[in-house]
Amino acid sequence: MLALARRVDRFIRVLNETLCPADRARHVEALVEVAEVLRGLESFFECGLRETQGRSEPLELARIDIPHPRIIALRRTAAAQHHAHRGIARTVSSFSLDALRSIRRVSQIRQFTDEPVPDTVIDTLLELARWTGSAKNSQPWHFVVVRDRETLRRIATLRPSINWAAAAPVAIAIVLDRAEPMFGAYDEGRVTERLLTGATMLGYGGGVAWFGGPEHDSEAKRILGIPGSLTARQVVTIGRPKSRNDPRPTGPSRGRKPLGDLVSYDRFGNTKR
Repeated sequence: MLALARRVDRFIRVLNETLCPADRARHVEALVEVAEVLRGLESFFECGLRETQGRSEPLELARIDIPHPRIIALRRTAAAQHHAHRGIARTVSSFSLDALRSIRRVSQIRQFTDEPVPDTVIDTLLELARWTGSAKNSQPWHFVVVRDRETLRRIATLRPSINWAAAAPVAIAIVLDRAEPMFGAYDEGRVTERLLTGATMLGYGGGVAWFGGPEHDSEAKRILGIPGSLTARQVVTIGRPKSRNDPRPTGPSRGRKPLGDLVSYDRFGNTKR
């Protein structure tokens, strides 16, 4: 425990004792400089309150006989920061749940209503996609917005498992230009997830329709007028969700694995202490 002696420029340290009367501090040699302790207290109140919130015992400071302006200010700041930290913790917890809920439950939508998707919504999603990060900031993508019903129907007939795409109000084909194989796939995944997440947050939904392989990719590029030298593997369909169910008879099951089956700590296989 630390206490301030009669000389206000130094603190003293009393080991293994409860410091009650201020008189006890008068005859103990000063060991710690005030400036050093104040820096430590400032660091504690800035960073340490989070660690003490879960503790049940109160934090007790020794009584100071002669008020020091610096210490009075520190006391007031500490009290304000204590209440602020508690308020911020509650606010962050509530805000985080609300902000992440729509992101956490981004579903693959394969059934849409007939409601048209306004150009303003598509433009907003394209702007969101444009700002997606990419390896070396290469920004290798080009986007083809497809509203033509016949074009969507032809894309949907490339293989049976994407025939649901024919009913989508609009689709966005992602085209990659001179993307490295590994980085290109990574960047394509990032921008795809952005489109799906953005559509969900705007009250719509998105679904990914993969063309199916090199031959299907070539046919899709021919349908969309995409040069053969570029890469195109999918369209992201956008619309108002009619249902979140998978219309395909052989679609995958929903749900997620428990977090405990997916996470290790410090080393693979270690559980949380």
